[in-house]
Amino acid sequence: RNDRAPKQVPVFGIVIPVTMIASLAFALLLNHPRLAFKGPLRTLVYMPIMIPLVASTLVWTGFLNTETGWLNQILEAVGLPQPNWISSEVWIYPALTLMGLWGIGNFMIINIAGLQSVPTELYEAARMDGAGWWTQLRRVTIPLMSPVLLYNLVIVLIATFQYFTQAYTLTNGRGDPNNATLFINLNLFREAFVFSRMGYGAAIAWLLFAIVLLLTLALFLFGGEVLRGFAFT
Repeated sequence: RNDRAPKQVPVFGIVIPVTMIASLAFALLLNHPRLAFKGPLRTLVYMPIMIPLVASTLVWTGFLNTETGWLNQILEAVGLPQPNWISSEVWIYPALTLMGLWGIGNFMIINIAGLQSVPTELYEAARMDGAGWWTQLRRVTIPLMSPVLLYNLVIVLIATFQYFTQAYTLTNGRGDPNNATLFINLNLFREAFVFSRMGYGAAIAWLLFAIVLLLTLALFLFGGEVLRGFAFT
C-alpha cells in the first residue's frame, strides 16, 4: 500500500514557505506609505478568497491546461518550456501552490495589521543608525511581528493538512497523477465514504488530529524562537 500512502509531505515544502513569503511581501508592498490606491489594491488582492474554492479550482484547471492554458501560452511566447502542470507528478505541487496563492488575501490582511502595529519611531531610529531596508525588516519588522507570523504559520499548516477540495476537483477524487494528490483528507474520504471502511477512515481522522495537534504545539513552543533567531542572525 506504499503507492497509496498520503502525499502530504511534498506539498508542505512548497506551499508553506511560498504562502508565508508571498503574503508578507504583498503586505509590505500594500502597506508602503508612498503607494497610491492602497485601498483598491488591497481589495483586489483580498477578493479572490471570496470565490468558492471549487469554482476557482476549475478556473485554474483551465489556466494551467497543457495545450490551451494561458500560462503555458505565455511561457511559450517567451521561449520557456511548458510543463504538464496537472498530469505530472513533479509539477502538480507547484500547480497547487499557484492555486493557493490565489487565496492569500486573509494572510495579507493579518500581516498588514501586524505591520501597522510596529511603532514608526523604531524605523526612524534604525534609519538614523544607517540600517537599510533588509536590516530593518530583519531587526525590526520580523521580531515585532513574530506573534502575527506565528499565527499565520499555524493557520497555513492546518490549511495544508486540510487539502481536499482542490485534489478532489482536479482528479474527481482519484488522487491522480499516480496518487500524487492523494492527500490525507482525500484518503480519509475515499476509505470512509467510497470503500465504506468507516473504522479505517475514523482512525485516519484521529491520526490527522494528533499530527496537527503535535505540530501546532511544536510551533507554539519553538516557532517564535526560530523567527527571532532568523531576525538576529
